[in-house]
Amino acid sequence: MELEYLPITHDEMPIQKSFTIGGKNYAIEFLYNDRFDFYTVVFRDEDDEPVYSTRLNYLTDAIHAVVDDIDVSLQLVAMNIADMGRQYSEIERIGIDNFDSMRLCVL
Repeated sequence: MELEYLPITHDEMPIQKSFTIGGKNYAIEFLYNDRFDFYTVVFRDEDDEPVYSTRLNYLTDAIHAVVDDIDVSLQLVAMNIADMGRQYSEIERIGIDNFDSMRLCVL
């Protein structure tokens, strides 16, 4: 099984990139909060205005709201590839110590 994922590393933060997902272009910004050790994702429209933002949580769909500019069938899930073969995850939350072992998978 081949997973589509967004190639982002912690060292690139903060970063804004354009991605083509499901035939549609998305400007997505990734930010790191070093005070509380968490990551956020911001989707922007063609005028570079934020239309949706959320905190990145492990094994949870980051797109959990209906937004006009985002395809609701799209799922963006942070997961550790090693956890795919396990019954229980070894990771509880995403932080600086494990972000680079994650993949931001598009499902």
